[in-house]
Amino acid sequence: MDEKLKTVLRKLQIEQSVWQERNFPETGPLHLALGVVEELGELQDELLGTMSHEGITDAIGDAYVFMAGYCSKADIDIVECLDMLPDDTHRSNSWRGSFHSAFGAVSSLAHYTLKSSQGIRKFDIKDLKLTIGIILYNLKKIWEWYNPSELEKFPEAIDGIWAKVSKRDWVKNKVDGEV
Repeated sequence: MDEKLKTVLRKLQIEQSVWQERNFPETGPLHLALGVVEELGELQDELLGTMSHEGITDAIGDAYVFMAGYCSKADIDIVECLDMLPDDTHRSNSWRGSFHSAFGAVSSLAHYTLKSSQGIRKFDIKDLKLTIGIILYNLKKIWEWYNPSELEKFPEAIDGIWAKVSKRDWVKNKVDGEV
């Protein structure tokens, strides 16, 4: 994985954890997994509707923010999740294939999170990390499908979305977080 993306993801995970504790102190992995599901719904709407660069980037960036929070709550290094993917993991020749792979992995994330919150069934942490890596990898591939001439700009896109999200203060403004 590219060093620039690793740096952005490490920064995102650290900063998002602090922001989340200030804005949503009661949030746990279950809430964050639901946030990822919501963002995949927004991404699907964009992919099947307007396909705007801004909308696709926003949905993918927001999903990365939720995944960073999930990893923090689960005491998982987000970069490790991507680093552990084999070279041939879930390759696809289309955005639809990447969306399908990401959606399937989110289903696994939801299953793991739900069962863990219920205190039933045990899972191997390596499987959870791999699932997270698959989600992140495939969201990145979808972004690349729509930005083929800007592949190296993905880290900046994620960082830009985080810059917008991090300015929101949901304690002061429960309507839209804008202050």
